[in-house]
Amino acid sequence: MTDWRALCHDEPSDLHHEFLVEVAEVLETAGIGVGLRAHLELERFIANADGILSDENALDVGVLQRIIPKIRGFKRDLQPELEDLRKMLDSAGCETCVEVIDRWLDPRVADDEFLDGTDARIGLVGIRT
Repeated sequence: MTDWRALCHDEPSDLHHEFLVEVAEVLETAGIGVGLRAHLELERFIANADGILSDENALDVGVLQRIIPKIRGFKRDLQPELEDLRKMLDSAGCETCVEVIDRWLDPRVADDEFLDGTDARIGLVGIRT
């Protein structure tokens, strides 16, 4: 355990802190909470991905793991926030998360479709390294 702890960063990275706060604010308007624990775990993930993944990919994978699963609800109720979130994630280089949101926003997905960020099919999107 000592060797493992020597490899891991306990301190969260503040590299994307403000961006993650803005993401939480957008989701809050849809009634979706992103708590402090999820925020800090995502920042620790980013800290530990340093040197393994690019900053953008670490953010993308982290959001896919910690934020996307919190998104649940009917498309008609989530669409405005999803569109805002998509723009934010696209500007940050979160290609995998954008791909998930694009699938949800596709016009072929009915407004009364229930979107579930824990859907196992989300894991089938391509993660870039």
